Amino acid sequence: MKEGLKIRLTFAIVLMAIGLISPPQQLDAQTLSVKTNALYWLTASPNISVEAGIAPRWTVEVSGGLNPFTFKENTKWKHYLIQGEGRYWLCERFYGHFIGLHIGGGEFNTGHISFPWPGLDKQFRYDGWNIKAGVSYGYTFILGGRWNLEATLGLGISHASYGRFSYEPCGDLIERRSRTAFVPTKAGVTFVYMIR
Repeated sequence: MKEGLKIRLTFAIVLMAIGLISPPQQLDAQTLSVKTNALYWLTASPNISVEAGIAPRWTVEVSGGLNPFTFKENTKWKHYLIQGEGRYWLCERFYGHFIGLHIGGGEFNTGHISFPWPGLDKQFRYDGWNIKAGVSYGYTFILGGRWNLEATLGLGISHASYGRFSYEPCGDLIERRSRTAFVPTKAGVTFVYMIR
């Protein structure tokens, strides 16, 4: 079985397990929300998250995002990302301070942009996969009605395995690399719509 397929299957199993842990027996006030991260939209990356309450101070979130676009001069930040997170709310779920544990990963094909990852150069194209796990802190503000605004930041470990290619379309493989680093693993300014 290919390494990339093994990783995708592992993430699918982890995310399904997160969804099955202590599912709510009854949906009442503030138990389910749908969200989108405005910071991802700034990078032309459509995304959506679903968060469900599983206990008075606990929620679980599953999110996904992708960027399928290639821009002029073969500039691209193509990727998909799937992530799961368990959250503990310090006072009341879906409002105020929370601390979370998250795990996620995806695949990427990027080139001709300035990268936030150390050692990557805009003169090359990078194609590979990434996994990450970390701890996050956030705060959710009530905007009114069913709308909230969430700010969150996470730090943790990220591991990437990728090929470095010459920049031109269908460029030659120069080398394969694998790197692990302590980095920001999550950032968001997220609009939240409470369904129930």
